[in-house]
Amino acid sequence: MKESINIFYQDLKNSFKDLLPIIIVVSFFQAFIIQKIPENLTSIVIGLTIVAIGLALFIRGLELGIFPIGEGTGMTFTIPLSHVAGLDLDELHKFEDNIKTML
Repeated sequence: MKESINIFYQDLKNSFKDLLPIIIVVSFFQAFIIQKIPENLTSIVIGLTIVAIGLALFIRGLELGIFPIGEGTGMTFTIPLSHVAGLDLDELHKFEDNIKTML
């Protein structure tokens, strides 16, 4: 359970990092172009927090549900192709491990 909370915390931190450029651009536009502080600043902050939580949950869902399907499908297609290319299965698994370490 604690590991899941730590993973979600990291996802949440990454979500805020991903939203930061948007927040900076909108804040710059609001401060220097419109030159007015929004009246509903509290609801904007709450909304951004909800968006970050939703993004973190979405990414976690992809990693748990969709990505394993893609990896399995990729292996299904690469194994027959490896035989055509003349690679043996050990070389293919080494190649897969190298790609995973780069990600």
